[in-house]
Amino acid sequence: MASALTALANASLVLTLPAAGTTTDAATGNVISNTTTQTLSAYLKQSQPITTDFDGVDVEGDVFEGYFTSGDPSSLVSRGTIGTLAFGGQAAQRCIVLDLDYPYGATGLVGSTLRSALGASVRVIRYQQA
Repeated sequence: MASALTALANASLVLTLPAAGTTTDAATGNVISNTTTQTLSAYLKQSQPITTDFDGVDVEGDVFEGYFTSGDPSSLVSRGTIGTLAFGGQAAQRCIVLDLDYPYGATGLVGSTLRSALGASVRVIRYQQA
């Protein structure tokens, strides 16, 4: 079933997902896991920025909450998945998936109803050095 928010999609996420097998880096000899990318559309809203102060470095994080409007990424995407987020016409920046199906889950009356009408919910954070 298509999301009711498809026409309102305002963000594009390109997520790096695990793939089968490994590859050996020719330059270092390190074994690395194979990855693939998946592009998903989403309807997101931006919440208040989070600021973290480290010695000599200030980091700002923008948290986005909303729903995927294309596809069902929950079988592949998990908390900690890394990718890029292009939100509202801005240039794509690196992001990390914080939660999926937050806060109601994908099962039960509320979770399954929201998921069937709106799609899988997602929270992502986009960090940038201040």
